[in-house]
Amino acid sequence: MSGLRFYPLGDSDERALAVVIPASVDVPRLIYWGEYFGAPIRNDADTVWMREQQLARL
Repeated sequence: MSGLRFYPLGDSDERALAVVIPASVDVPRLIYWGEYFGAPIRNDADTVWMREQQLARL
């Protein structure tokens, strides 16, 4: 995916990174981790996981 921007947070020995993902018509964005996958969605300042019904609608 192009357009991603990465910003290190904290001191150099810290391991935190902010990732800015540009808006896209390709939704939902899925996160894969081994056999698990999830679809995050923003809810004001929080990030929550979409339910199965929400994924089906998209």
